[in-house]
Amino acid sequence: MGLTIAGSYAFLRLTEATMTNDFWWATFDLNNTQAYLCNWFNAQLITSFGQTTVRFNDLERALLVTMENTTDPNINVAPAYANLIQDQVNSLPNVISALRNMNGCDLPWIFTAYCYVDFAQKWELANSLPRHERCRHRYATNGAVYLEGLFRNNHDLALCWSEAWENAVFRALHEFNDGKNWLNKTFSAQLSIDEEVQFWQDHEIKSYSTQWQNFKLIGVIETVDVVSEFGFVYPLTLKRSNKTLQLSKQTSYKTYWGLAGDLTAISTNGSTIYGQSLVRQASNFAFRNVSLEAQLMANQTLPAPLTDGLSLLRSKLGPFGSTDTYRVAVPLSLVMLYENLTQTVTSLLAQSIDAQVDYWPLYDSTLVCPQPSEWDDSLFWGGDILCREQPSPQPQVQLFFSSQGSCSINVNEFVQLTPHIVLMAAMTSGLVHRLNESMSINAICRRATNMAEACKELLLSMKAIAEKYFTQDRIKSAYSAVLQIKLMDVDIQLFQYISRRNSPISISTPRLFDDIDFEFFEWIMLFEWTQGFREVVTFEGDVGQLTLMSTLYTPSTSPANAM
Repeated sequence: MGLTIAGSYAFLRLTEATMTNDFWWATFDLNNTQAYLCNWFNAQLITSFGQTTVRFNDLERALLVTMENTTDPNINVAPAYANLIQDQVNSLPNVISALRNMNGCDLPWIFTAYCYVDFAQKWELANSLPRHERCRHRYATNGAVYLEGLFRNNHDLALCWSEAWENAVFRALHEFNDGKNWLNKTFSAQLSIDEEVQFWQDHEIKSYSTQWQNFKLIGVIETVDVVSEFGFVYPLTLKRSNKTLQLSKQTSYKTYWGLAGDLTAISTNGSTIYGQSLVRQASNFAFRNVSLEAQLMANQTLPAPLTDGLSLLRSKLGPFGSTDTYRVAVPLSLVMLYENLTQTVTSLLAQSIDAQVDYWPLYDSTLVCPQPSEWDDSLFWGGDILCREQPSPQPQVQLFFSSQGSCSINVNEFVQLTPHIVLMAAMTSGLVHRLNESMSINAICRRATNMAEACKELLLSMKAIAEKYFTQDRIKSAYSAVLQIKLMDVDIQLFQYISRRNSPISISTPRLFDDIDFEFFEWIMLFEWTQGFREVVTFEGDVGQLTLMSTLYTPSTSPANAM
């Protein structure tokens, strides 16, 4: 018995390091191994989509320590990640399955501006004629602009919106014999998911793309499977967030308030479109003699009369309530450049003690409020396209638009100068090895209006490190990808309400890469976009469009969950 006890004790001692977790992973630790593992996967998922195999122990993919020289014990999630992946995961089979499993009350909250009731495009829904033309020529292959996809795959529509649906759509269709037949046939559809996908594709539906908004936050749950030594599979949570309505904070209703807003107004006594129809062919079409803009003013979503700033915006985009807001995906060329440079810097630090010694004194973060030369000698009245101008001007660039909603007052827009991003931006802007002879550190840092001297010190140090450890040929290799990105189809702009020398307020929207001295900071913004810390959204109205960079978002941080 004594030998048995001794043997058992010895076994427990030998397996102590592995039995502390379900994986039987020796030395696995909640605040180190699990946090690092989750952060590693979260970092890879931002840039490595489409890759099937990535080696966990590649030095070039390692994560840097914190500024306290420790492994980050918290799990960090890119704040724009849920929005970023929507168009990647919204395959037709996934969408159809989700529609069938959704609560019918939630369907009108799917944010899209509907174009047609049916896939055959017989009954129209656009709330303005210019928007109807966009539907015909640009959106016809997008399944998200048709109500038929909802009607065929979810039969619980009447749970919360029965009267509204009847007034908005069904009554108009009952005026036509083929409308009655179509409704009966559509609501009795019972195809398998594969058959339903084929039905959509037979009607030239190729995708399902919703629009950008900030009246709700999208939830996301993502796990990675860890296989133990014994073959057991355990999911490890990388990120978990719930969908959240933030109606009190939203600012995007000015562009369009969604189907839920339309249905609410149609069923609300006293509304300018009470009891009316959303179907353009209906005799009581809601927007035949009144615009959605008028309804937005009536319920105080918009001020009446419009402020000077909003009037300027209306003249640039078109009437409020008919603006489409589409997310812009990070171009693959930019993702590849970011990944290549990140791996280059990480590999250097992992393999060179000398580089670590040179790099460590600079391992800090600085917030800088830069501005392009087009905004020199300006006062700034706000930078959020979804908000009215501020009551009084400020001397520095004001906050851009945000998925978090709310209109800020007197809050500066900034970029975050972290060493690896500064090093990468120095390479892509041509500052290193003078690949772009027009680049000057003094000229660049004059753009950093609040931190010019700190900017100079950091750039001089980072330029020296890059030129010490990277050959000119290596930098040229990265710089060659820059021209392709500068020529990308996405025409990104920045937005501010400005005034000069007591002149009236105007809207200024400088384009990226139009100002050589500001280019360094533009690369930082582009890398922040790639990391999921910013978004780019196209606002397209009945008159014009703008493709704008969002503000810098704060990372979502949470402690690792014990298993």
